[in-house]
Amino acid sequence: MKGRLYTLVLLTLLLLSALTAPASGSDRWEAPFAIIEATVGVDDSVLTLPELLHLVATRNPLLPSLDLRREAAQGEITQAGVRPNPELEAELGGVTWDTPGFDESEIGVSLSQEFELFGQRGARRKVAEAEWQTSEFDARVAAFDLYLETRVRYFALAHAQVQYDLSDISIGLAEDIVATIQQRIEQGAALQSELLLAQLELQRARLASGEVELDFETAQISLASLWAGDPGIRVVVPAEPDFKSVLDRITESIADSTRELITLDRHREELKAQRYLADAEAKPNLTLSSGYTRLVADKSNSLMFGISLPLPFRDQNHGVLQSLDAEIQRIDFERRQAQIESMAAVASGLARLRQLNNRHTALNAELLPTAEETYQTMQVLYQSGRLPYTNLLEANRALVELRFERNDIVLAFREQIIAMERLGGKILQAHEETNND
Repeated sequence: MKGRLYTLVLLTLLLLSALTAPASGSDRWEAPFAIIEATVGVDDSVLTLPELLHLVATRNPLLPSLDLRREAAQGEITQAGVRPNPELEAELGGVTWDTPGFDESEIGVSLSQEFELFGQRGARRKVAEAEWQTSEFDARVAAFDLYLETRVRYFALAHAQVQYDLSDISIGLAEDIVATIQQRIEQGAALQSELLLAQLELQRARLASGEVELDFETAQISLASLWAGDPGIRVVVPAEPDFKSVLDRITESIADSTRELITLDRHREELKAQRYLADAEAKPNLTLSSGYTRLVADKSNSLMFGISLPLPFRDQNHGVLQSLDAEIQRIDFERRQAQIESMAAVASGLARLRQLNNRHTALNAELLPTAEETYQTMQVLYQSGRLPYTNLLEANRALVELRFERNDIVLAFREQIIAMERLGGKILQAHEETNND
C-alpha cells in the first residue's frame, strides 16, 4: 500500500512539473502529412493508413485553405510596417469678385510628413506578429486535428470490418448448432423446443449482423468523405497495438502543454501587444511641413515651414489600457485553472489506458481461452447427450460477446491514444503500424 502511495505521489509530481512548464508548443501539433510520400498505384478499394493519409493530404481542401490563412496573416505584418505617406497640399487664396482674374491671388504649395514617435510602427508590427502567431498555431492545430480525425475514422472502419467478420462467425456458429440439433432430433435425442431456441438465437445473430453492416457502411462513408472518395472502400486492418509499450511511451512523454494552455498564452501575447500599441498611440505624433507661397500681385515668393504636435492634455487611451490590464489578469487566472484541468485530463487519460490494458490482457490471457475451451467442451457434451442445450447456448453467447468486447477494447484504446495526442499535440503512436492481411 505504501509503495503504491509513493508511486502515485511521484507520478503526480511528474505531471505537475511537466504541465506547469512554459507552454511553447513549438515542436507540437505538427501533422505528419508532409512526410508522407506520394503513393503510386493506390488501390481505392483496400487502403492502408499511409495511403489514406496521402489521399487526405492531397485532396482535402482544408490544408490549402490553411496555407492561405497563413499568407493572409503574413500580409497583415507587412501592412503594419508601412510608414505614413507624405501629404501634398495646394492653396489658392485672395481671389475675390472685385478683382478680375487672379491678379491679387496668393498661391501656396506645401508638403507635410507625419512622423510616428514612441515606437508606434513597431507596436503595430508586434500586434500583427502576435496575431500571426495565433493564426499559425490555429492552422497547425487544424491540420493536426485533420490528421487525427483521419486516423480515428480509419480505426473506426477497421473496427467495423472486424465486427462484420465476427458477426459472420457468430451466424456460422448459430447455424452449426441448428444443424446439430436437427440431427439429434432425427435421432430422437433432442426436443423440438431446443430447435426453437437455436433458431431464435440464429435470428438474433442475423439481426445483429444487419446492425453491424449498417455501422460498417456508415464508417465507410465517414472515412471517404475526408477526400470525397468512393464510399465503398475497405481498409487493411492493422495489427493490435502492443498496449504495454504504448503505455510506457506515453508515461515517458507526458505533454508539457495542452492546446488550452497554448491558446491562452497566445491570447495573452496578443493582449500585451495591443496594450503596448495603445500606450504608444497615446503619445502624440509629430508632423513637419514645408512649402512656398507666391503672391501674384508683386510676383514675390516666400518659403514656409511648419510643425504640428497634438497637445496631450488628456490621456485618450486610459480606458483602453485599463481594460487590457484587466483582460491580461483574467487570462492569468484562467491559465491556472487550465493547468489544473490539464493535469487531471492527463491523469484520467492514463488511468483509462491502464484500465483498457488490464482488461485486454485479461481477455487474451484468461477469458477468451477459457471461453473457447468451454464452448468446445460443452459442444462435445451436448452432442453426446450429457448436457442440456441451454448450457451450450450460454457458452456460445459468452464466447461471441468476449470476441466483440476485445475488438471494442482495441478501438477504445486507440481512440484514447488519439485523445491524449489531441490534448498534448504530440504523436504518441506512429501511423506506420504493422498491418494484418
